[in-house]
Amino acid sequence: MEIEGPGGNRIACQVAGPPDAPPVVLTSGIGCGPVFYRHIAPVLAERYRTVYWDYRAHGESGLAPDGRSYRIEDHSRDLDTVIRALTDRPPFLVGFSMGVQVTLEWVRRHERAGVLAYVFLLGMPHNPLYTHWFWGSTIMRRSLAGALDIGGARIVPRLHFLSKAVLRNRFSYTVARRTGLVTDDFTWRDYDEFIHYSSGVRPDAYLRTAVGVLDHAADDVWERLDAPVLYAWSGRDRIVPTSECQSSARGLKDARTHELDGRSHAGMVESGRELALEIRDFLDAHAPGRTSDTLSNRTTTERPRLETRP
Repeated sequence: MEIEGPGGNRIACQVAGPPDAPPVVLTSGIGCGPVFYRHIAPVLAERYRTVYWDYRAHGESGLAPDGRSYRIEDHSRDLDTVIRALTDRPPFLVGFSMGVQVTLEWVRRHERAGVLAYVFLLGMPHNPLYTHWFWGSTIMRRSLAGALDIGGARIVPRLHFLSKAVLRNRFSYTVARRTGLVTDDFTWRDYDEFIHYSSGVRPDAYLRTAVGVLDHAADDVWERLDAPVLYAWSGRDRIVPTSECQSSARGLKDARTHELDGRSHAGMVESGRELALEIRDFLDAHAPGRTSDTLSNRTTTERPRLETRP
């Protein structure tokens, strides 16, 4: 289905699960939509009204109306539109990678709206590469944004065919595995689905979205979250540093934390159903009307637990 965004932009959404169940809204990472949806949503939809949506320029969603509005703040306004249109009660919010920042920005703007609980996966409340000499540089970000303003909409889209050709092949998959961006558990099928979706995003929109991630911070919101949090990160993540996630975890007031041992930034795919069931277990513990008797009736094989880290 499609709904209209705050600027008239088209937002593509998918909804599954019992219509009278508590709603769960999934906010993905940049370029990661269908893989996220396929590995997490079906398990949650067995018990929850599960809503997934595509960012601007992603999937079937439209481009930003002005061609430039791809900041975290812009995506958070789209998230608010999705929540208002497709939920009728306080939701659970699940954010992956950039989706953590988008969710937190929504919280900043709607702190009194009420959320049952949060699930944050492999993301941080600020630029995950802020310590990097290049990606953490304010000068670099401003220069890239300026270059996109000057010629991004005219020049960069013309290179789209080239980026697709470079990325949509097994050689790029081999490179991703050998450099540790993904592990061997991230299959070719997963990679092929991910890269076709990711490379389908118009390059100027992708770059503007990436700059938005690097320019955003919501540590103040992170530290005052007033609903329970499940926070998971990966032990071999080359994009969101493990040490930074561990440090961020200490800023949460009411959190259940997990480290996915031996997993990359694609940990939610590499851990697959195991992580999905862990998320569902967490939602069950905080869902309205759930009782301890209801929860205890499930077998332990339904709920494989991940290793808990301090």
